[in-house]
Formats: sequence, structure tokens, C-alpha cells
Amino acid sequence: MSSILTISWLTLALCSAVAGEDEPTPLDPALLGAEHERLEGEMEQLARRQIWAGLEDKFLELEELGVELRYDNLIHGAHAARARGDVQATWERLQAASLIQRDDQLLDWLRAIESEYGQVVLSTSPVRSAMLEAKALPFAPDRRAAVEYAVQVLAAEGAFEGRLPAGEYTLSGTTFLVEPGISLQIEVSSRRQRGHKSGD
Repeated sequence: MSSILTISWLTLALCSAVAGEDEPTPLDPALLGAEHERLEGEMEQLARRQIWAGLEDKFLELEELGVELRYDNLIHGAHAARARGDVQATWERLQAASLIQRDDQLLDWLRAIESEYGQVVLSTSPVRSAMLEAKALPFAPDRRAAVEYAVQVLAAEGAFEGRLPAGEYTLSGTTFLVEPGISLQIEVSSRRQRGHKSGD
């Protein structure tokens, strides 16, 4: 019953903010804490069952609360981001977790991302022309998911900013090389083709 009341109270608060209140009433810390605990419990259950899409949804709900994320929250969030192929979000959540608690396994994970992936900003114009292909699709599930995630985002939005596994790619006919430690920007349009890269 308390969970239902908490959700209803938060819903009302959000609705009042959307309705145009200049200064919405601050959320009661006790109610925020209860909602935080509820979401944490659901995230733990989803993590045990490896339901990553549901876990990502709960993590985003937790972020929207505006509460300080705990170590376990961030680690769960990193696993959810990795499962969908969002390497940049994985790295950011791990980095935030490392500021709370130093852990050898976590640091190894961060180092692996930094040594195996490069940062890219890709865009195409028009959007419908977006087509990203890897010269050799990685065998490792994590890396394959990262490529597939970038392909999906580009197809939907015509732009992608994040991390890709090191290797050679083609974006709508323009070939480029992704290297660890290198930030790469590629723009492809019907009028021009441009590439720019710089060290981190």
C-alpha cells in the first residue's frame, strides 16, 4: 500500500510541474527515499533475471527522481547499458561508480573499454542516407552489440555519438578507422564528405 501511495504522490508532483507551476513544491525526502528503495528492489530482481531492457527503464526512473545514485545502482545501470550496446553510457556509469568505491573488477572494465573502443561522432544528411557497416563484425557479443546499437541509432536519427569497437567502418560510402584513444568526427552529406580526428 505504501508503494502505491508513494507513486501516486510523485505522479501528482510531476503533473503539477508539467502544468506550469513556477516553483514546484520540493519532494518530501522520506517519500523520495521510499521510492528509491522500491526501484532498487525492482532493479535487483531484474538484474538477477537478466532482464536488461526492464532494468534500463528502472535506472532511468531512478535518475529522474534526482536522488544521489548509489554504487549498486550505477553498476546495475552499467550492465543494462552494456546489454543494449551503449558503451558510452556504460563507461559513464562505471566512472561514476568508481568515484564512490574503488574496485579492481570495475577498474578493469573501464580500462577494457578505453583500450578496445574509440569515441566517434557520426552524422549524415539526409537522415535516410545513414548506413553504417563494420568491415569485420566483431565476434565478441559486447562489441557486436555496440556496432548494432550504433547502426540502429544512425538509422533512426541520422547521427550517433558514442563509442565503437576499434576497426574499420564505412558510413554511407565514407571509410574510416576507429582507434582507441582517438576522438573521430565524420559528417557525410550529399554535398560534402568530411572527417576530422584528434587525440583525447
